[in-house]
Amino acid sequence: SDGLAWARAGFPPQHTFATDDITLFVGAQQVTEPYATLEMGHVWLRVRPALEQADYNISLATPDAVYALPPEHAPNSTPVKLQTTLRDGHAICPATQFRRLGWQPAWDAPSRTLRFELPHPHPVE
Repeated sequence: SDGLAWARAGFPPQHTFATDDITLFVGAQQVTEPYATLEMGHVWLRVRPALEQADYNISLATPDAVYALPPEHAPNSTPVKLQTTLRDGHAICPATQFRRLGWQPAWDAPSRTLRFELPHPHPVE
């Protein structure tokens, strides 16, 4: 592939994450900088801002996954793996990956708004 040839030549492939005008809510709270875009019929977003809005902890991040724990987890809890890809040095994934955490994504196309309903119990603001 062209990206592999560039990487071998010492030039990393250019993958820019062009954000769209998408509003993101995690629970009742709006994420101020969601870094979200609509690609191939899916909303893609940076993982960290969404997790931080819900007070989730990132226990490990690799080039192809982020492992997250809910705010009130047992000491020996197993982190939940979100399959990601890197874009501009940031982990991104389709909104549907957050279902692994029990989050329910709801996309409203006319308003370009993505809302995640969080599982209960979750701390109430």
